Amino acid sequence: MQIIVCSHAPFVPEVGTPYHLTVALGRLTPTVFITPVLSFRQRRAVRAAANQTPVQVIAPVLPGGGRSAPRRWRRRWLARWIAHTVRRQLPPLLKPPVVLWAHCTETALWLDELIQPKLFCYHRLDDFSAMDERNAPLERQLMQRADLNFVVASQLITPELMRPHSWVYLPNGVNAELFALAREKATQVPQDLESIPSPRIGYIGAIHPDWVDVELVLELARAAPQWSWVIIGPKIRWEPPSDTPPNLHWMGARPYLSLPAYLKGLDVCIIPFRCNAIAQGASPLKLYEYLAAGKAVVSAPCFEDLNQFGQLVYTASTPTEWLHALRSALDE
Repeated sequence: MQIIVCSHAPFVPEVGTPYHLTVALGRLTPTVFITPVLSFRQRRAVRAAANQTPVQVIAPVLPGGGRSAPRRWRRRWLARWIAHTVRRQLPPLLKPPVVLWAHCTETALWLDELIQPKLFCYHRLDDFSAMDERNAPLERQLMQRADLNFVVASQLITPELMRPHSWVYLPNGVNAELFALAREKATQVPQDLESIPSPRIGYIGAIHPDWVDVELVLELARAAPQWSWVIIGPKIRWEPPSDTPPNLHWMGARPYLSLPAYLKGLDVCIIPFRCNAIAQGASPLKLYEYLAAGKAVVSAPCFEDLNQFGQLVYTASTPTEWLHALRSALDE
């Protein structure tokens, strides 16, 4: 059996589940990962990541990742370029029977027709329709066509679109061995974090205003100037305001393998998500990574993964509740 993973995400550790699950599958059976169109710089990073795994990667490439194409027909044009690349590179790699494992990408639909897989699986990693309504028609087609629909949250089960009994609840997991390094005495806290005064309240992940309640983070940092607030991750479609409090530190992205060392230097880890449809359909990897690192966690009560952890995670909705929960977490 061979698995063909067709993804909307590049093949690098930082993207989370698309990478890590594919690597796990690749250790069990021959696996090919098809990326979206990448820039030349992105393809170099993908090739470097792929060289450390048993997975074969097909990475279509265009200058700038094709972002110079007019927005109106960019998605269709890029899909055709992927089709051109895959038709040229995939056939010699095929080893039937084939399982097509699709993420939210139009490429999966025509690839299903091209290779006629034994099984078509759609892995619904987020509520992509809530993120962008333009994804809704694509998600409908993927759910209707799939023999199996894997969902990271029960909120993503859509019986009227999925075949009867075709859905499987598959929440995200964690590389427990890697993140347990945060609990090891030999792991050293990076100097750029060590230089920030403690106690340190930290968030690791992308800062996207649709996901992260950045106004709440700013309010909490102003309300608790005695704590250092550390944000590790890229900023997407958002920049900090000019009056950002001095105890709020935007550190930017850090290499995936260095995250356990940064987690070791944090006293409490937070998940300050907005409680919207996007968060309700999520299974945040960071929750599992924080817990595997042995950290106290405070989170917005937005996603169902919290139900299984009982008293391991503090939850808070209002700024007052957040401050109370953070004090309790710091006292652990």
